[in-house]
Amino acid sequence: MAKIDREIAWFNRLKIAVGQIDVKLGDFNGNAEKIIAMTKKAHELHCNVVVFPEMCVAGGLPFDLLERSDFVRSQISALKDVAGRVGKIVAIVGFVDRRVEGQDINLYDSAAVIFDGRIRRVIDKNTLGAHDGFDERRYFTPGEPSEPFKVNSVPLGILIGDEIMQRDASKRLVEKGASLIIAPMASSFRVGRSGARALEVADLASRADVDVLVANLVGGQDELVFDGASFAADPLGQVLWRAPFCEDGLFVAEIPQPAGQSRVQDEVEDVRQALCLAIRDFVVKNGFSKVIVGLSGGIDSALVATLAAQSLGAENVLGVIMPSEVSAPESAEDAQKLASNLGIETRIIPITPIYGAFMEGLREHFAGKEPGVAEENLQARVRGTVLMALSNKLGRLVLCTGNRSERLVGYATLYGDMVGGFAPLSDVPKTLVYDIADQVNSKAGSEVIPQRIIDKEPSAELRPNQTDAESLGPYESLDPILEGYVDEGKSFEELLEAGHDEDAIRNALSRFMGSEFKRYQGPPGPRIVSRVTASERRMPLTKAVEAWFARRLWES
Repeated sequence: MAKIDREIAWFNRLKIAVGQIDVKLGDFNGNAEKIIAMTKKAHELHCNVVVFPEMCVAGGLPFDLLERSDFVRSQISALKDVAGRVGKIVAIVGFVDRRVEGQDINLYDSAAVIFDGRIRRVIDKNTLGAHDGFDERRYFTPGEPSEPFKVNSVPLGILIGDEIMQRDASKRLVEKGASLIIAPMASSFRVGRSGARALEVADLASRADVDVLVANLVGGQDELVFDGASFAADPLGQVLWRAPFCEDGLFVAEIPQPAGQSRVQDEVEDVRQALCLAIRDFVVKNGFSKVIVGLSGGIDSALVATLAAQSLGAENVLGVIMPSEVSAPESAEDAQKLASNLGIETRIIPITPIYGAFMEGLREHFAGKEPGVAEENLQARVRGTVLMALSNKLGRLVLCTGNRSERLVGYATLYGDMVGGFAPLSDVPKTLVYDIADQVNSKAGSEVIPQRIIDKEPSAELRPNQTDAESLGPYESLDPILEGYVDEGKSFEELLEAGHDEDAIRNALSRFMGSEFKRYQGPPGPRIVSRVTASERRMPLTKAVEAWFARRLWES
């Protein structure tokens, strides 16, 4: 008999809501008010329990802010304010606890169980690990294993974050009598991860013979996008209920889930939604409301402008078109058409006179040298200077338009097209950029992004008739090589064995190894496809590459 038919199931005795909340790191009072408002709403909906995500009072993953005692104490003070305003409903709230224990001051990744104006118990995370660049063992002390407690005669256990992935932890609570395990969580997005997360927990629920309810954080935090998608699973390994993806709100775990509320997963659409959430939260949480995008007439800037308009509103996006003598006439036309489709403001600032002034100032220093990369990159740097000057004058954040493929092979100009405060596509491969653009148009039922932009050959337009392919090869070949080497750790030989072209491998890997210094200096962007965030990568700049790597690239 399916779990959903059992009269003793928790959802027949409890009504539980999940506060899938978008909070701001360090905004303790604001976070507390959102928690209180959702708790009151849950009570009005006659819920017995409302569950909030891991560390939600703090506002997300605090990293080294946890080394600030005033940060931690202020957050605890906000939790106490929340507790005093909770009525006849059980609220489970994730926070960071601080305790003086003997000569030590210890921090814990904890959940407070609150009822009727008081914190009734505090449950600590027992199994610490590392995820999303956040090493829990560096900051926290492991807590003691917790005991189940009853609400409306239903024995509840709590496991925090990825503890729910530990079979032994779930088994221990089941042996203590828990029939439902609740997991406040702060798990971030990566392509395919939200679906895999639910399936992995559902499998664990089956093996542990227990119901599980996961309450996940939502919102953008620098390189991380917490995607929500909270869910409930049963002992048969079924995912019975899912909360919306990348959406802030209070959601009642209704089982069976009402028709029309279940969600069909679409990876490309998931990426689009995650990018919009990342842009909105980075811009707004950092005190901006408006952005600037340099519009080249190419696919990357077109997609960034589109996502910015979707996430912030067209009225808050300024497109800057900066043609030069080597720009194709249709590039400015395509940029203007895109801006018209989006309804965003544009400004046209030709860079030729500015570039000419630079060249005149450098004329005697460049004398006797053939024109080349320096002159090409100077054009990109003039554009970067224009964008940053407008940013300073207008108080708008510049969005960098570079994609992951370019970033990994260094096909970008420092202090040029790499300028900006946030780079939405920095972990989006070029091939996926095209997929998202197609998705945008398909979803709209019209050419939001002009088809000519999608169809044209990518080009930096820093010299006549330049194309990306003449330097990098086709992106359809480049992206799988980069994925294999960077994400999967494949060697040169293994890439060859996988069927990739030898010259393409040599070109891609030599560019990758020679451009680490650029990646160190690029703006942050949301993790989308990479297994680790950019800040988690620890590749040294200074290294004897030729001793073990470059010889393989260039030997015949």
